[in-house]
Amino acid sequence: MRHRTNETPRQASCIAIFALIVGCSGCSQQPILDEAQFFPPPTSPLNAVDDQKASSQDWQSVGIGGGGAFFYPAASPHNSKLLFVSSDMGGFYRSENNGHSWQMLDWRNIPQSRTPIFHPTDPKTIYACAYHGDTLRVSRDAGITWSVVGGENSAWKSDVLLTLAFNQARPETLLLSGEQGIYQSDDEGKTWAKLPDSPQAAFSIYINPTPIAGQLVCFAATSDTIYRSDDNCKT
Repeated sequence: MRHRTNETPRQASCIAIFALIVGCSGCSQQPILDEAQFFPPPTSPLNAVDDQKASSQDWQSVGIGGGGAFFYPAASPHNSKLLFVSSDMGGFYRSENNGHSWQMLDWRNIPQSRTPIFHPTDPKTIYACAYHGDTLRVSRDAGITWSVVGGENSAWKSDVLLTLAFNQARPETLLLSGEQGIYQSDDEGKTWAKLPDSPQAAFSIYINPTPIAGQLVCFAATSDTIYRSDDNCKT
C-alpha cells in the first residue's frame, strides 16, 4: 500500500541525504558515507589558506572616505607614488605617498574630474576634463594647482568634454574629445580647432607614435564603433 506523505520532493531529498550521512535505525551503526567527505576539516588542503599569501593580497581601506563613490583613479607614469581620484561628492583628491594619505584639492581650482592625462615627457604637466561640462584644466606643478584652458572663447564652448590624448612622439600635438566632436592642438594646448566631421562622443583616443608613410594614425572609440584616421588625425 502506498502512503502519501506531506514532505515536498526537496524535503524528501534532504532526508535521504541526511540518512546516508549519519545512518538510520536498523542500518549499520557506522554511517555509509564519512562525514569528513562532505565537510573537510579546516586543515584539509581544500580549505587550507596560506596566511602570508592571503595577507599580501587583501584589500584595505586607505585614506579618504565619508560618503559618496570614488572613480577615475590614476597614477603618474613618471612617479608611481603620485595618485589622483575623483568623488561624486565633488572632490578631487591627490596623494603623493602611494595612497597612504590624501589631500582634497581646492574645489575652486578643480572640482571632480575625469581621469587625469599626464604629459608624456614633462612630469609636472597634467590635464583633466571636467566631470561633466566644457572645462579643460591643466596643472604645471604636478597637480597641486590648476588653471582653465581656453576660457570663454574655447573651441569647445558648450560641449561636454570626455578625454584627451597626447602624441607620445610629438607631445605638442593633443586631441581633445567631446560629445560634439574632436579638437586638435599643435602648439601644446595654446590654440585649438575642431576637426571637421570628426567622431562624436569618443570616450577613448589613441595616437600611434610611429608615423606610417609619413602620416600619424589615430583611433577614436565610441559606444558604437572605432574610427581610424590615416592623415595626421585630420579626417
